[in-house]
Amino acid sequence: MMEGNPIWFNDPLGDSITPNSVAEVNNFRTFVNGRITTTQQQIRTINNQINAVSTQLNQLPNGGFTNPNAIMQRRSLNLRLNQLNSQRNDRQRDLTELQTALAELNTLVTSTSPIFYEMSPQAQPGINRIVYNNSTNRIEIKYFQGNRGLQGHELHHAFQFDQGELDFGPPAANSLTPNIWGGGNLYDISDEVSAYQRGYALGRRLFNSYQDINTNNISNMPRYNGLPAGPLSVRTSGADVERALGRQLTRNRVIWNNTYSNQPIRQFIQDVNNVQNNNYSRIR
Repeated sequence: MMEGNPIWFNDPLGDSITPNSVAEVNNFRTFVNGRITTTQQQIRTINNQINAVSTQLNQLPNGGFTNPNAIMQRRSLNLRLNQLNSQRNDRQRDLTELQTALAELNTLVTSTSPIFYEMSPQAQPGINRIVYNNSTNRIEIKYFQGNRGLQGHELHHAFQFDQGELDFGPPAANSLTPNIWGGGNLYDISDEVSAYQRGYALGRRLFNSYQDINTNNISNMPRYNGLPAGPLSVRTSGADVERALGRQLTRNRVIWNNTYSNQPIRQFIQDVNNVQNNNYSRIR
C-alpha cells in the first residue's frame, strides 16, 4: 500500500539506506536467503516425486490403456503428476520472486541517487505503507515489525519508485498530515499486483495462488478503488496518463530529472521545491 517529494542529497558513497535501517536490511536479506534455500530444497523434492510418478506411469502394462485397473491407476498417476507440476511451478515462481527481491534491495542499497530510504518497523499491526515525508526528505517504509511479507511488499514499492514506475504527490489542502505525501499520478493497480505477488512469495498468503493476485481482484479491494489499471510510468506519454486518470495532470508532482529528463511525461511534471545545483526531487 502506498502513501507519499524526496530531495536528493549528495551521496558520494552511493548509500541510500539510512544508518538506522541497516539492521532491518540485513534481517530482510537473511530471511530471504533462508527462504531461497528452503524453496530450492522443495523444488528438488518435488522433482524427485515427479520422476517417481513418471516411472510408475511408464511401468504400467500397455501404457495403462487396456486393463481396467491399469486405466484407473493411470488416471490417478496423471492427476498426481499434474498436482506436482503445479506445485513445482508455484515454488519456481516463489524462487524467482525471492531472487528478484534481493536484486531489487541491492539496487536500492547501492543506488548513487541522493535519496534516502528509511525502514520504519511498527510495533503495532495495521500501519503498512510507504510515504514521502516532506519534513525529513525521506522515503519512509512502514510495516509491522518482523513481518517480512509486508516489508517485501513495501520495499517493492520503493524499487518501483526508484525505477520511475510510480510517484508521490502532496495530500489535500485540509490534510492533518501535510508533510506526508501519498501515491501520485503514476500510482496504479499494476503496482499493487506485483507488490502483493512479492509479499505472497515471502509468506504473506492473502490469496490462494499467484493467479488470484490479478488486476480484477486487487481493484475490488476498497483501499484501491479508483486507481487506474496501468501500468503507468515515467515512460508513459503524458496524454496516455491523462486518459488513464480521466483528468488533466497536475503540475505538483516531482521526478528525478537526472534520469528521466527526456521522457514524455516530463512536460507535465514540475519540481515543486525548485531544487537547485542538480539536487533533484524524485517521483514517488
